[in-house]
Amino acid sequence: MVDYLNQGSVDPDSIARACGAARLVLRMYAANPDFSVRRYALTRSVPALKNHEISVVWQYERALASYLERRFATLPDGGARACTAAAAVVAAHNYGLRAWLRSGGTGDATVVVDSALDLVHRTWSSGAESVVVVARADAPMWRLVQQLEEVWPRRTPHTDDTQNQS
Repeated sequence: MVDYLNQGSVDPDSIARACGAARLVLRMYAANPDFSVRRYALTRSVPALKNHEISVVWQYERALASYLERRFATLPDGGARACTAAAAVVAAHNYGLRAWLRSGGTGDATVVVDSALDLVHRTWSSGAESVVVVARADAPMWRLVQQLEEVWPRRTPHTDDTQNQS
């Protein structure tokens, strides 16, 4: 996976490359469904193996984040963007992989994973700024808007909507 990421050092779509790395890992699991399903059951039932699996997932996430940090180095939020995008890639991969493993390894393992990774790609590759808001479900909407306005970069006259009224 790291070699694959390093080969994409000039790839114009670094998020697509990160998703491609997750697909490589998925193909390793899908190549031997019976073994993968048994391995999944074993790691869920043996605490030491579960802890090892968690550390391996963290290593995948770190490898993805490291690649993305290099790619986003010129952005003011490059580090945060890299870490959150890497976490999203890993979460999407794990979501689809676990669904496939829980099904007994039946069907096409890539269907759910591809759908989840496509969501990550659409979210992080749009070129637009992304904003993630975490709030209590009972928070009043006016308070959320107020907090966003406090941290949102101030718009300049050049980017103001009035410019597009001509």
